Amino acid sequence: METNRDAIGKWSVEGSRAELQKLTENFHPVVKKLCELAVTPLLWTICCREPLASCVKGRAVAIGDACHPHLPHHGQGAAAAAEDAASLGVFLSGVQQPVTPSGVPAVLRRWESFRLPRVKAIQLITITFPMPIEELESKIRALGYHGVLPQNVDSHEKMITRWLFGYDVEAEAAKYCEVFQV
Repeated sequence: METNRDAIGKWSVEGSRAELQKLTENFHPVVKKLCELAVTPLLWTICCREPLASCVKGRAVAIGDACHPHLPHHGQGAAAAAEDAASLGVFLSGVQQPVTPSGVPAVLRRWESFRLPRVKAIQLITITFPMPIEELESKIRALGYHGVLPQNVDSHEKMITRWLFGYDVEAEAAKYCEVFQV
């Protein structure tokens, strides 16, 4: 659907019944009937943007949607923020060596190089779902993510959900800290 510039900045705007019918033509009859009962169809305005090129400035860091906003599906807004916080805790805990106040900016830059590639990959996968991963892989790799990707077997949705929620960010952060002696 084309962007309705008047809708940006508003929670919802009035939609058209004809457009709603067109959008739901292949839905289950019960869902179609529920949509037909809407007195005034409303469009929920959601927008996405590219993640920040950097989420660190000196000793300050942006996490979650402040850095990499997600569309409200696949449950990734809060999940990615929790992963940010948990992994940041690993980096700042001084796994390899104590973190001094003057060393915080360097640790945050290392954390950023660990975190941003995965969250950028998550954004791309969830925005373009259900596009097959094979069609996205070169773009994902160009974002700097070189980890394992979900497979397009069984149920594509099921595999992405496992990939999203089966990720142990603290263990991966600890491994990264070991390799780079953070």
